[in-house]
Amino acid sequence: MKMQFHTRNWFLQFAIGIASSATLLAATNVPPTVVISNAVQRPGTTFMDIDFRVDDPDDATVQVAALAFINGGTNFSNIVKINTLVEGTETNIGTNAPANTPLRLTWNVAADWNTNFGNAQVEILAKDARGLMPFHWITLPSNGPNPEITINHKSIYDADLLPIWYWLLATSDPAISLVNGQVIGVGGRYDSLPLAQGTASTRFGRELIYEKLNVRALTPTEVMRAKAGRYGFQSVDSYSVAKGFVMPDRLFGWGKSDRGALNFPPNVVQKVSAVALGQDFTLLLSDGTVIAWGNNQNGITNVPTGLTNVIAVAAGTNHCLALRNNGTVIAWGNNQNGQTNVPTGLTNVIAVAAGGLHSLALRSDGTVIAWGNNQNGITNVPTGLTNVIAVAAGGLHSLALRSDGTVVAWGWNYYSQTNVPTGLTNVIAVAAGGSHSLALRSDGTVVAWGYNYYGQTNVPTGLSNVVAVAAGAYHSLALRNDGTVIAWGNNQYGQTNVPPYVRSIDLLGIGCGANHVVVVDKQQGP
Repeated sequence: MKMQFHTRNWFLQFAIGIASSATLLAATNVPPTVVISNAVQRPGTTFMDIDFRVDDPDDATVQVAALAFINGGTNFSNIVKINTLVEGTETNIGTNAPANTPLRLTWNVAADWNTNFGNAQVEILAKDARGLMPFHWITLPSNGPNPEITINHKSIYDADLLPIWYWLLATSDPAISLVNGQVIGVGGRYDSLPLAQGTASTRFGRELIYEKLNVRALTPTEVMRAKAGRYGFQSVDSYSVAKGFVMPDRLFGWGKSDRGALNFPPNVVQKVSAVALGQDFTLLLSDGTVIAWGNNQNGITNVPTGLTNVIAVAAGTNHCLALRNNGTVIAWGNNQNGQTNVPTGLTNVIAVAAGGLHSLALRSDGTVIAWGNNQNGITNVPTGLTNVIAVAAGGLHSLALRSDGTVVAWGWNYYSQTNVPTGLTNVIAVAAGGSHSLALRSDGTVVAWGYNYYGQTNVPTGLSNVVAVAAGAYHSLALRNDGTVIAWGNNQYGQTNVPPYVRSIDLLGIGCGANHVVVVDKQQGP
């Protein structure tokens, strides 16, 4: 069967002009340019001869790699790796291919590809000493508490990363593997993680490339700083980078995603200290800044302008709370039941919780303040409740953990969610779901009660060494001291299907109305 071949020229450079062929040899500081003069099937064989040269006025040798795509596509499912070069032409790829010299590759196509698939399109990639990607560095001087930072003022989008992925695949980088059209990590901290698919990079894939480029994502605070004042770099955004790779915190998510609750920020997030989950949205606290995404009904994901110095966040079914370092609370989102009407004069707050239709604040004196819908006494804090060290808000009920390790509950009790089990002591953390409750004891065991239609209070037999708990609408989560996550209860959206690559987790997302899960593998301090 006769094969049909086409060619394209690729080189691994961005945002740098290419000199015309007439002036190429006189130019300086230009990327290598691939010129393919011929690419044909050798008659009567399954060999393909590709004649090309790499023009580069700056370097005597360049790095060359080759890749093929089938059926006219450019995504990862169309890739065919060129592994079998014959007749000595394999010496014309690699790290020391001569520049400005006619070269040939002879590819034994049948050895690498079922030739009945359709057309093949060959890509020749070339790279010089400038590396995988050039940068346009600008240094912002130190300013008060802000240290000096060197940033690339042009953003790096998925399309910019594609040629780098092509290069890594063409050169058989040991850190990645192409499996069924998806780039997967191999070994180390990227092992088994999904890195790229289609033409898009995942957050983990972007992280791997940033590590190879020795850059890191800007924090939200740094983005604002670059845009502000005399710098005014409006092109800087969450896809911009700074010099020096820093291992980012990793976000993992699964469960209900149809309204964008799992559409994580495009950049690699630094210094995550809290995650809160609403019905179809997510809040993340990063370096004192709140980031929100997902369903934006009632302005839920419209973080108030100028909200800074945040130390805690909470998400109700359709509203949000933020606690600032001065002990004050900011609220936004659905206010149909007054759940965002923060009581006048509320100060000295050390923790917040958001329920289905109500809000809670824990003050430094150990007392609790509640506001919002008061159906079934949800906001009627029990008289004399003191010495509280933690609070949790469920769909229509509330929990308070006292310093003596006992739990107090109030609100709607149709499913016995406020019937704290007799003799429950030594509790160190509590969580409230849609209509069920969880308590973590100091011995690392979990106690659950309330609505159990989906098995959300059936704590898995033998569950131990737990260090944190979280409750969703109808499911429950436990974080063990080895960083693994255990989930049980309603699995309608896959919320209890913990992905096998989720490991070394430090934070659980909290949200009584959520049908999705977000967890964090922290790499840095808070």
